[in-house]
Amino acid sequence: MSFQPDAGRSRVVLIGVARYDHAADYPPLPSVTANIDQLYEVLGDDVLGRLGPALLPPLHSPRREEIVDTVGRAAEEAESLLLCYFSGHGQLVEEESGPGRLHLQPREASATEAGLLGIRYAELRDLLCRTRAERVVLILDCCFSGNARLEPLRAEVPFALVTSSRPLGRQDAGDGRGPTPFTAALLDILRQGTGSPDGGPVTVAALRAPLRERAGRDAAAAPADSDPDDWQPYVGFQNGAEDTVLSQAIATPPPPRTARRPLPAWPATAWRLIRERPARALLVAAGAALAGTGLLALGDAIGGALHPPPPDCPVPLELRILTSPEYERPLARVLETFEGSAAAREAIGGRPVGCRQLNAFVYAAPDGAAARALGSSAAWAEPERTCAGDAPADAAGQECAQPLRDIGPRPDVWLPSSSIALRGTADAVDGAESAAYPGEPVTVATSPAVVLLPGEPPGGLRRSGEPLERLLEAAGEQDLTVLRARPAASAAALLHGMTAGPGGIQDVPLPPADDAALLCSLARPAGGGPATPAPALLVAERTAVDLVRAERRPACLSGAAGAALDQLTWDQRYRAYYPGDVPPLDLTFVPVHWEHAAADDAERREAIGRLGAWLGSAEGMRALGAQGFRDPRDERRALIEAPPLNHEAFVTAPALPRLLPPDEAAAAGYLAAEESRQGPRDVVFVVDVSSGSYAREAQYAALLRTAIGALGPEDGYAVLATPGGGADPVRTVRGLAPYDGADGVRTAIDALAPVERHAPITPALEAGLALLTPEPDAAETDRGRLVVLITDDEDSAGRLDVPADAAPPVAVVSYGSLGCEHLYNRMLIASGALCFDGSGSPGAALAGTLRGLTAPWEP
Repeated sequence: MSFQPDAGRSRVVLIGVARYDHAADYPPLPSVTANIDQLYEVLGDDVLGRLGPALLPPLHSPRREEIVDTVGRAAEEAESLLLCYFSGHGQLVEEESGPGRLHLQPREASATEAGLLGIRYAELRDLLCRTRAERVVLILDCCFSGNARLEPLRAEVPFALVTSSRPLGRQDAGDGRGPTPFTAALLDILRQGTGSPDGGPVTVAALRAPLRERAGRDAAAAPADSDPDDWQPYVGFQNGAEDTVLSQAIATPPPPRTARRPLPAWPATAWRLIRERPARALLVAAGAALAGTGLLALGDAIGGALHPPPPDCPVPLELRILTSPEYERPLARVLETFEGSAAAREAIGGRPVGCRQLNAFVYAAPDGAAARALGSSAAWAEPERTCAGDAPADAAGQECAQPLRDIGPRPDVWLPSSSIALRGTADAVDGAESAAYPGEPVTVATSPAVVLLPGEPPGGLRRSGEPLERLLEAAGEQDLTVLRARPAASAAALLHGMTAGPGGIQDVPLPPADDAALLCSLARPAGGGPATPAPALLVAERTAVDLVRAERRPACLSGAAGAALDQLTWDQRYRAYYPGDVPPLDLTFVPVHWEHAAADDAERREAIGRLGAWLGSAEGMRALGAQGFRDPRDERRALIEAPPLNHEAFVTAPALPRLLPPDEAAAAGYLAAEESRQGPRDVVFVVDVSSGSYAREAQYAALLRTAIGALGPEDGYAVLATPGGGADPVRTVRGLAPYDGADGVRTAIDALAPVERHAPITPALEAGLALLTPEPDAAETDRGRLVVLITDDEDSAGRLDVPADAAPPVAVVSYGSLGCEHLYNRMLIASGALCFDGSGSPGAALAGTLRGLTAPWEP
């Protein structure tokens, strides 16, 4: 039986690199643009591909970081099908033995750095296989793509690989007016079917025969002096991936469309210039005319340019929605429902009727970080305004705001988990330097604050209405550790903390960065052993849904970690208790408009308005309710009388008093008191500077500037580089000394240099731990301690041998292809370490962790 993907739970990433910064090394590939544009149309077609909700915006000539970020995000979100397509230049990077390994070249690649800047096929394969999706399909249309088949597939994943060339084979780049030969054949099959007698849909396995037949016909029709194997397809699969349906086209082709006369290359090129660089388009047109047949040619050229190619559907409008990390996945599901609604399908502005109108792109940042970014909206709108030249810091030594780096693209809609975050931005967005103009905020849903207690209910404890103080006492009576995220990044932690009062909650030394990280911290034993009781958690009810409902758990709690939770039957042991004195979280819809908006501003405003109206409609309320949110008119009432809130872990209709969130001054005062309570910190940075790793010099420097910038005058830090000199595992770049401002940071970074040797990661990490580990008879210190390892994982191996009770905590920043899934990093995580994936914004996340670092704590 064929596997029919669920579009709402699938993700499709289309990558096409048509233009390269180093054109002398990698010439332009105009056919690549046609490849991804036409695949987008076919896969999103309501009759053929039926994958419209799964399609991410196509990546046109992206850089490496954008590819890795997008694929990683898609892999995390996909639950049904994960489909990735790449078209561009492929390059073999020679090794000591074998035919060389395939590297897919992003926009910034060059021939001399193909291995460094290129994305190794195995890296992309492993990134895709980190998904929970039921099927993974990877399609490669590039020179040497056949070399991918020489590398093993991931045995544990239903995986399909489709390539366009034989091993060591180059291929035709196309004529620039339509798709490349391989993708043209693929598109024909997806549109017309395989021609097989059974008339079934197009599956991965069904591609094999017609692709081979088409390749043979093309070879037979080629001139005698050409390469007869110009393209040669390969279709491989394992673990059942062969039955994955890619198109509903059947053997009998659909009625032909009206024939279109192909455009010559010049008008099509000119039209793209008109859209992207209108001033340059006129100059190019005039130059072509003057070099050709005079004014008549000029008129023909401009006339062809001003009459666009046939009116195919344009790329959908990308609506950018920013929310908090713990709400990213549930709101992505809500927005998938919106994309399929009548409100989203209705034509926006002058867009053609019947075309897909918009894609809703959901991304996340803690409410506090998003509020600070909006407060620096000028830097968000025009990063060069405040980060001009090479100066990374302002006169006071603080790093300039870079929201685009730390948060992502500027949002069209902000959905903070609590309205508390809005109050901190009010003055900033009203200032003369503001480039953002938030609209009227509207509460669209609520989520009560809860205390999650494991085990049997304590005697005499009500599930709803008890004071928070009593619930914390109950946790103490059971000797439970009480965990919450950093109050500066979590509205739930802030509301709980303000209710308990300053010092009312004793945090662990390294509190999780946000509520999403808090859930992920449960993937390891809280105290380092299996006998450690499950901790009590201070979260919002909506966050608790992702823990107690196994089918909704985040990726970090899937696989082996999820199996461990199920063995402990945590979904039965945890129960939510609803304190009667903690205000609920109010999910707030904030439209955001920007000065000097793009030409599509009117369409964007219309789309924002539609989304806001839809969220308040009955259909939108049902979608929010399906994800565990409550009615904004009464937080005691579930939006739908169905899962996930009719679970024994929750109280379906808690008896809660109506409470308003605290004001901005009270919240700011509490956060200031918490920060002052944390005391001084000592941090040791262990930096992998082996030549392969330190090719990321700019990334490492930015990370160090951001992280060290979170420290203050009372804090100390050291920088160790590995490998060291001779037999030493490390070289001391900066000894442990007090923070000395931006100049000191710059001096330490400048002293780092690549070394042509493998880095002894484990001994280097042990050296960093030893620098902060007190002697056995030394007096206890009240300073927070942390060792930060920065590496690309190439040399990460071995086991740490340090006394667990005395060692400071560890945070690893991984720039490797597997990130935190690398075996060595997983071992660190299992021993209590934090891990930050270098493909995201690790500097901002690490800085937040340092701000929350506290002195050693005993449960």
